[in-house]
Amino acid sequence: MRQNRHRFGKHNFLCIHRLGIRFTLLILVVSQGSAIASCAWSATQAVYFTVEGVIIRVEPDGSNPKFVYEAGISSSFTRIAIANTRGSVYGTLQCFNCFSTSLIRCNLDGSHCQTIADTDLGSFYSGVAIDAPLEYVYWTVADSGGIIRRARHDGSNIQTVLISAGDNLHGIDLDHVNGRIYWTTYEEGSATSGKVFRADLTGMNREQILVDLNEPHDLALDVGGNKIYWTEHASGRIRRADDLLPEN
Repeated sequence: MRQNRHRFGKHNFLCIHRLGIRFTLLILVVSQGSAIASCAWSATQAVYFTVEGVIIRVEPDGSNPKFVYEAGISSSFTRIAIANTRGSVYGTLQCFNCFSTSLIRCNLDGSHCQTIADTDLGSFYSGVAIDAPLEYVYWTVADSGGIIRRARHDGSNIQTVLISAGDNLHGIDLDHVNGRIYWTTYEEGSATSGKVFRADLTGMNREQILVDLNEPHDLALDVGGNKIYWTEHASGRIRRADDLLPEN
């Protein structure tokens, strides 16, 4: 297993792609001080990543870059995720001037973009994950006590899955085999308040599984290897915990 980490200003990202029983952690560097906030792999092995309010597609070696979506100035994507069965990329987009965020959906070639959901003023969408088998997209609201919502891939049937899920709710990932949601929270200014929680896909049976973490942000599961990975915002580290997933 090869592990690398990069930290750009206050942006951490964790891009883990499973290849058989191995993992590849992809590190992309953008010149002139731009920060990559999120990245994701498609089934065709193309890599999608965000720089401020732009989604860019490249080959695994970084060649052939193409703009997929451009939101304009004063905006930035916080996270993206890909629904390969639908050929779509989803992203949580922050608007600095309007003090709100949106959940955006586009085809992988950048066509047919639409807004799935908008926040109230001041709210902040922070993470997004795909439930491909059941055709849902999940996303997190970092403030308002922490909220997890989901909708069908086309944006219909929006549901609130969890409320009071925790402060600074950022990372989210899904265990499709065991039917679980995993997410990270932490208290601002505390180096040991970070936690990882999990619950059923409907929000039931919530439990705390990791504590005393240092501002955990992005989260990724290796269900087959029974491992959880996460980034730490303050320290710039990628960390891992083993043998915490339910038995199949």
